[in-house]
Amino acid sequence: MSGFGTFGRKRKDDSSTPGTRKEATLVNLQYLDGDVAQQQSAYVPKKQTDREVLTTKTTVVREGAGKKWEDSSLLEWNPEHFRLFVGNIGNDVGDDQLHKAFGQFGSCAKARVIRDRKTGKSKGFGFVAFRSSDDYLRAFKEMNGKYIGSHPVTLRRAQNDIKPTQVTTKVPAKGAGRRKPYDKSRKK
Repeated sequence: MSGFGTFGRKRKDDSSTPGTRKEATLVNLQYLDGDVAQQQSAYVPKKQTDREVLTTKTTVVREGAGKKWEDSSLLEWNPEHFRLFVGNIGNDVGDDQLHKAFGQFGSCAKARVIRDRKTGKSKGFGFVAFRSSDDYLRAFKEMNGKYIGSHPVTLRRAQNDIKPTQVTTKVPAKGAGRRKPYDKSRKK
């Protein structure tokens, strides 16, 4: 008979006491092999599995000003669309008004004004996506310098380097804090 009859049961031939380093639990871990995540089974000491869990998520890693950060909001944009950067947007302009201004060009797919997470105020720029390159070029020529709301906007080609990547991180497991030492004085 094998050592594991059911998931997580201790081996019969293991004479160690529960909770020691020798006790192992069968767990599934995810390993990245290129772009494909494969699940493999591995023996991991039980104490290690109690303290951390591997999680994998899809995101876009960005770099700028010597810093790196993850921006999963870029996954909302279709990488096949042509995007315009719209600068000098006033606080009075919202997503709907921006989409309405560029909606006259038939293939306007999406428009978004970027806002501060804490205050909700506009950061002064946004993005517009087009399905057709002809509408993209026409919008760039006709709308550059035009007023949207109370400000004349400046248009530039947006960076289209959206490359989704799989990021694996270690996250503390639930209840994986430091254990308090046993207090003999509390014994009744």
